[in-house]
Amino acid sequence: MQKGLSKRELVCPTCNGTFTAVHPRAKFCSEYCKNKAAKPTVQKVCKGCGKKFMAKANRQKFCTQSCALSHNRPTKIMVCKVCGESFTFVGRGYKWYCDKRRKIRNKELAQEHRRKRGGPVGIGSGGNQRGSKNHQSKDYDGPRNVTAYQEIGRAIWGNACVICGVANTTMVHHIDWNRDNNAKDNLIVLCASCHSKVHAALQHMVSKDELVNALFHVWPNGRLKIAEKHGNPTFETGQSEVKAESNVQPAAETRE
Repeated sequence: MQKGLSKRELVCPTCNGTFTAVHPRAKFCSEYCKNKAAKPTVQKVCKGCGKKFMAKANRQKFCTQSCALSHNRPTKIMVCKVCGESFTFVGRGYKWYCDKRRKIRNKELAQEHRRKRGGPVGIGSGGNQRGSKNHQSKDYDGPRNVTAYQEIGRAIWGNACVICGVANTTMVHHIDWNRDNNAKDNLIVLCASCHSKVHAALQHMVSKDELVNALFHVWPNGRLKIAEKHGNPTFETGQSEVKAESNVQPAAETRE
């Protein structure tokens, strides 16, 4: 306690409770009683939700700020900058375009963004678009090349992963990483886990010619399995290894 200060027993004017005061200008027992005495509360009815609340100011009309924003939104008559027609806007901000022109404006901005990125400006084949030009839509009238290789690969290898045997979340992988090459001996069925491991194995590949080895980095006996399935794999780097492995097996049988 500082020198010259003495303890006093006082009565709080807000709660009428006794407390020990040390500061000479102390009047309230706590900050709560001090704030309550400084801002007296008045019971009011909220204009938005109709609930009763204790207001700290006479001009307060709503119980909370969220209630005020949801029920006290002004209605404005705006004029579209493009077509010049008037429309009604509810809110505190501004709206420069009507609903019809706003959709056209958003489309123009999207096309401008595609043009800057060097992509196609017209309607693309994205999954969020509908119609006959989207290969993922039920109204698509063109060749479904995306699902064609899926059907070819599953018809040969089945629906289970060729590495671990899992039948859930499987997909068809292109061995030479060329999505346009849908040859039978270039497709393989992998699960999501093994497929991610094959993509992770790309960091061990030095050149583009070694992309084929990414699969066999995860599946060591894959070349022999593919040779047994098709007889002659398309990748030349695998033919010598398949022949070498086929020559080793009879030697091992003679030893036994």
